[in-house]
Amino acid sequence: MVGLTPAGQANIVWFSPLSQNNKKSEKIVDGMFRRFQNDKGFASCRVIQFYEYPYGNENLIAECK
Repeated sequence: MVGLTPAGQANIVWFSPLSQNNKKSEKIVDGMFRRFQNDKGFASCRVIQFYEYPYGNENLIAECK
């Protein structure tokens, strides 16, 4: 997950290895988003993007603006 912040601020990156988790991608995205809403960095994000990284090939699977 990447939280895109305004220019000049560092973007926020969280990882949840799907290979070590037997849950579906949608369930992982929902859980990460719910936890991120309680994080202090949430207020500064303009866009939140969720990616899958199958062996170095990144795929955007969800985006919240």
